[in-house]
Amino acid sequence: MTHTEVIVYLMRLKPIWVMARNVLFEAGNQPYLGKQAVAAVVLNRVFNPKSFPNTVNEVILQPKQFSWANRGMLSPDRIRSPWNYDPLDWAKCKEVADMALSGNMVNPVNGCCFYFNPNLANPSWAKKMVRVLSIADHDFYWSHGDPKLIEWNL
Repeated sequence: MTHTEVIVYLMRLKPIWVMARNVLFEAGNQPYLGKQAVAAVVLNRVFNPKSFPNTVNEVILQPKQFSWANRGMLSPDRIRSPWNYDPLDWAKCKEVADMALSGNMVNPVNGCCFYFNPNLANPSWAKKMVRVLSIADHDFYWSHGDPKLIEWNL
């Protein structure tokens, strides 16, 4: 499958399946709160339509936003069957995705719409933003002064 074919495949999935993959591939090795934080960043972006797309799938699959979805990083087998790699991690990530999308999760990162692992990356955009908190291996950022809680109208 080409990169485009994989993106088309993912766009056709229900949001819970794309969110679960995002949580797994971005925070599968993080504690439960770290998984929730990654899901919260996606929802913060969905409900911030002036800056981001307004659907879960479009936010996650927007180019150059989440490393696992970047060109060259998408493994078709891994994308189609993520539960084959670590069934326990997959179950936790799916649970977090379900909680987030059903409105049964507290937003652990307030209004943060950005994060990265400072051990793996040093993005130029971080210098223009405010680091609000760290959870496990990820630092979470807000782009406009103090973060505000973004209402999730699910």
